[in-house]
Amino acid sequence: NHRATMFTLKRMILATVLIASASVHAGESGNLFKFKFKLNKPLAYAVETKSKTVNDSSAGNNSSLTSTTVDTRYKFKLTAVSINQDGTTKVHYEPFDFEQDVDKTTPSGHVTISTRGLDIVSKLNGIVMVDTAKGIGIAQENNLKYPIYPNLISGYFDMSADGDIKAVHGDLPFIDYWDHNRKFNLGLFQIIFSSNSVGVHDSWTNYLTLKGAGGVVFNNGGIVQSNVFVRELNSGSNACFSLYESDSYKNMSGYIEQYGEQTSMVIPEHTENMNGTFHFDQQAGCLVDMQRTSTTHDEFNMMVRGHSANSQTDFDLDASIKLISP
Repeated sequence: NHRATMFTLKRMILATVLIASASVHAGESGNLFKFKFKLNKPLAYAVETKSKTVNDSSAGNNSSLTSTTVDTRYKFKLTAVSINQDGTTKVHYEPFDFEQDVDKTTPSGHVTISTRGLDIVSKLNGIVMVDTAKGIGIAQENNLKYPIYPNLISGYFDMSADGDIKAVHGDLPFIDYWDHNRKFNLGLFQIIFSSNSVGVHDSWTNYLTLKGAGGVVFNNGGIVQSNVFVRELNSGSNACFSLYESDSYKNMSGYIEQYGEQTSMVIPEHTENMNGTFHFDQQAGCLVDMQRTSTTHDEFNMMVRGHSANSQTDFDLDASIKLISP
């Protein structure tokens, strides 16, 4: 009986060890993360971006220093309307509550622009130049409204489960705006999940090739950004991911086209650093929030009508997206 009891005990211990080992292995194997767009179940998000651009330019004996800060706030609603034959989901994108504040200092003066929807107030050195609600500055109104129109237009995305935007549908301004945005961003939420299972501390890389920036077209294929995502320890019931990206290029070349003329330029230096944090509700299949910061430095040298011109630009960006209505 003693031998039988010992044999039974050993079997129980072995079974316990095997179960524990299987559990550890399952944890190490990780999870697949996918966006789940439920038909006719809208999600609403609040977005805020804060940017600062400082440009120092010189041409001949003239030089100028320009500083611009832009604070943009808006919300958007996503509603899945159908499943496409390729497995993507057709999602209706509807922005609302658009607000923007611009503060720009140039050698010619101080400009502020306040936008609430399509109501715009612009001031130069404290003097009101445009106030759309009061009919002031109608001639300049369209120039100020044109850049913000795309932010107010609804349309449709074909979105894959990993978070990528595969196609854009809607009015031409909406398509043009988002096709341009897709060249500089990873999906709608700045993250595209790995097609493989991801465990804690596992990573994957998404590559983004920038063909140009700020009106400058880069030669030789452009800039390749390696966006490295790492799964961190869960934050409560939500999965947590970090983002890191850093690139540095020297002695590049490119060109700009203006007024029918193409101007070649040398780009002595381009550097960018980016960090971000994402929280994702795996059960619901939706992003909970995202915060991302980046800093960019560019230098440009060119010849304009026989004169040497140089420019140095520093750009800082803070961006956040937060789920406000599941």
